[in-house]
Amino acid sequence: MGKPFEDSDDVTSGEARESRLHILVIPTAYPCFHSPIDGIYVQEQACAVQSTGARVGVVYPDLRSWRTLNAGQFTKCLFQTTTDSEDGINVIRVQGWNVPLGKLGPRLWRILAMRLLATYIKRFGRPDLCHAHNAIWAGTVAREAKKRFGIPYVLTEHSTAYRRNLFRAYQERLTREVFSDAFEVIAVSKGLRSDLQRFIQDREIRVIPNMVNVDYFSLPETPIEEKPFRFLSVSMLTQRKGIDILIRAFHRAFSEREDIVLEVAGEGPERGDLEELTRDLKIADRVCFSGLLTREQVRETMWRSNVFVLASHIETFGVVLIEALATGLPVIATRCGGPEDFVDDEVGFLVEPGNVSALAQVLKQAWAERSRFNKYRLREYASQNFSSVAVSKEICDTYRRVRCNQK
Repeated sequence: MGKPFEDSDDVTSGEARESRLHILVIPTAYPCFHSPIDGIYVQEQACAVQSTGARVGVVYPDLRSWRTLNAGQFTKCLFQTTTDSEDGINVIRVQGWNVPLGKLGPRLWRILAMRLLATYIKRFGRPDLCHAHNAIWAGTVAREAKKRFGIPYVLTEHSTAYRRNLFRAYQERLTREVFSDAFEVIAVSKGLRSDLQRFIQDREIRVIPNMVNVDYFSLPETPIEEKPFRFLSVSMLTQRKGIDILIRAFHRAFSEREDIVLEVAGEGPERGDLEELTRDLKIADRVCFSGLLTREQVRETMWRSNVFVLASHIETFGVVLIEALATGLPVIATRCGGPEDFVDDEVGFLVEPGNVSALAQVLKQAWAERSRFNKYRLREYASQNFSSVAVSKEICDTYRRVRCNQK
């Protein structure tokens, strides 16, 4: 967490303040003390924009599930509002517990977000624009802010709900309204743009990818060992991530090879079944489940691995693939909506999702062709296309168009 904000922190002249772009970010996920990685791609984008000279703030209702309740954290989540300066960004949060009853939870989230937004304006001034991440529910708050305070907004969509058809009728109506009133709608991949098109048929949707901290995800300082040869996958252990497909493919490709291993990092409801699957296939000694890792541990695990695999059925982007490329790892991904934008023969392999045989063949190919991938070129590719410098320029160009349109 950052240090408490001090009003004396903003000492720029009136003229400088007038010309300095002021953005308020409204995310549906943002790093907090109990979940330091959740929504980190939004935080990194906000920091990158801040580094260009813009003024950035964040308002975030952090409503947790009652299933995560424990005595040590209960008193920290009694709807207290906190204001902190985190890397120079003014972040106002309210931490509480979600109401898992129909529309009450989303309604509570929106009410709290609007209160935080009003508090932010009172303390730090009216922003030039809001940047909402996901129409449901941040976009509805940005739309209300436009109606109440006259603040324009842009929307970046990340959600897989469009491809999975998870919207209820009232959510679809709200989404159409949010898209319609946004100055600009941004998708993080071409696949997601196609999914969104039915909600906004008469307007262009821009594609701006997520950014990755390529300074943090760097090349390993020492050469990677090839014995054992390590495939790595990092994800939540849910059905959507296709880890069962990966385990079956690994068994089919390397059932007789004791010098090739698979590491699965992450936690989730499928873990017990996945561990049982490795025992049934008699490969439990070569498939390691390393659990939920910190960001630092993810990087360290990448540094000791040889190939990264993401076998998801659906992804709108795939930030972890770029993180792997930045550390010099070739990647294997599925044609599941997001990875098709940036995974090609130069950086790795693409395979159809859910196809055990095809994935097994690609695993064998990646092992056999491991020498053709140059870690420096893989990292350069990640840096040129997904670094904070590359992506923040596109984001800031969007912001400037909004402000110019208001003059």
